[in-house]
Amino acid sequence: MKIRVRLVALENLRQPPFDSEGDGVLDLPEGASLADVLARLPLQGLGNVMTLLNDTPVPTDQRASTTLSDNDSIIIFPPLEGG
Repeated sequence: MKIRVRLVALENLRQPPFDSEGDGVLDLPEGASLADVLARLPLQGLGNVMTLLNDTPVPTDQRASTTLSDNDSIIIFPPLEGG
């Protein structure tokens, strides 16, 4: 199944399959979870990233149990700082 992923403010991860804007498509097996997507990306050292699945936030403790479907859209971005 194909999953659309957008990386926001993660310029260092923008390499294939992601374009210079941070958009990419991952080909995953049926039954893959949001945690499976995150495991494919080199996110070490970024802390706890934020995730949206089809524009809905997914808490950290629900990522492993959040099963994806074909054509889902995921947005990943670092924690917001400042104020």
